[in-house]
Amino acid sequence: MNHTEQSTDPLRHAGRYLGLVQALEHAHRQIRMMEQSGDWHIETLVARLLPHIADALDAEHTFLAKEVVSAKGRRWLELIATHPQVNLNGRRIKVAGRLHSLLEERRSRVIETLGDARPSPIIELKHFDATSAILTCLHTDGSTYVVGVCNRRNATFGPFLAPDRKTLEHILDLVLSALRTGARRKLELESIQRISERVTTGDLRDVYQQIVHEAVAVTQTLYAAIWQVNKNEARLDFVAAQHATEPIWRPRESSLLLDPWSLNGFVALSQVPHYVTDVAGEEHYRAWDDATTAAFCVPLVYRNHVLGTLYVASAAAEGINPEDRRFIS
Repeated sequence: MNHTEQSTDPLRHAGRYLGLVQALEHAHRQIRMMEQSGDWHIETLVARLLPHIADALDAEHTFLAKEVVSAKGRRWLELIATHPQVNLNGRRIKVAGRLHSLLEERRSRVIETLGDARPSPIIELKHFDATSAILTCLHTDGSTYVVGVCNRRNATFGPFLAPDRKTLEHILDLVLSALRTGARRKLELESIQRISERVTTGDLRDVYQQIVHEAVAVTQTLYAAIWQVNKNEARLDFVAAQHATEPIWRPRESSLLLDPWSLNGFVALSQVPHYVTDVAGEEHYRAWDDATTAAFCVPLVYRNHVLGTLYVASAAAEGINPEDRRFIS
């Protein structure tokens, strides 16, 4: 190793770390702005981060492109945003060779021609005259995107390496995590709004039906059902259900004794939510169908009075995650 390599390597590592920290700070800032506006969109967020990604990786160019598939099956990447900004009118990147493998394998890749005797631009990235690049796939909302980083600003640092690829992946992982969280929050808020509208316009049974519909739609579970307390006869009566695949579905029993020997009765009496990760070993569980593996039951309480129970079932063991249980509760 020569003197130049010895002196630049520590600088390179320090610069990479500082750039990652700064890029993550900018990403957090943009995410907070989107939280306030409620406008969660991957293209907007990544486009705003392109200058900071360029700084983090000491890159000349960064870009965001979206995969497009024509009716005849032709594929290309449509450029959406670049840093520095360029005229994007009609700018396409052909999907072939290494780009085709990248999209099929859904992973990141470092590409460079600097090791060639006569370095030439990477053919897929001719728009950027790139001889060194990092390409990373993003998959969200049914769409596929590619984030690209092209050419070092400081040529003495050489081509991009695997640690640089990891830096880009860390930044984009934060973006995807934020987008998933934001999309979920938006879905939940819209769901709560629809239930609230039903409260003002419908009777109690309509409200119950809306609740079970939203529970299944948001959590993507097997079914949700509500039992209403009948204190005069010390029982729970079935009033509403929504099943993910069966339009007309009812539990095997339309009424339950108000005792602790069913999950609904146990929750109604204790007024405490109860989660069963595997119904096979649960003493309070009573089977409604053979597909249920996990179940979560919460009391429906109004002004300290238990009106009934909301029961949500999943076909997968431990299939109702903490985020789903928080929403149901």
